[in-house]
Amino acid sequence: MNVFVNVKIKNKDTGEVIDTDENGVFANISFNCDGSIEIESLGTCVDNSTRLEPDSIEKDFDINEYEIVSIECMKI
Repeated sequence: MNVFVNVKIKNKDTGEVIDTDENGVFANISFNCDGSIEIESLGTCVDNSTRLEPDSIEKDFDINEYEIVSIECMKI
C-alpha cells in the first residue's frame, strides 16, 4: 500500500502556515513511542527525476521555528 502524507506546518513567530504539497516543501517527521510527533528536517528540494541520484536540497528551514499543524494521510 502506498500512502501520500501531506503535512501542514506553522512558523511560530509569523503564524505563516505552509502546506508541504502546495508549497513544494518536504518535511521529515518522526512518530515516537509516547505518541508525540517531531519534525526532524524541513526544506525545499530539486526533484532529480532520473532517480539515479537523491533529490538535492535547495534550502533548509530551522525546525525550531516551526510546529506541526496537521498531518493528512491518503492511500494512493
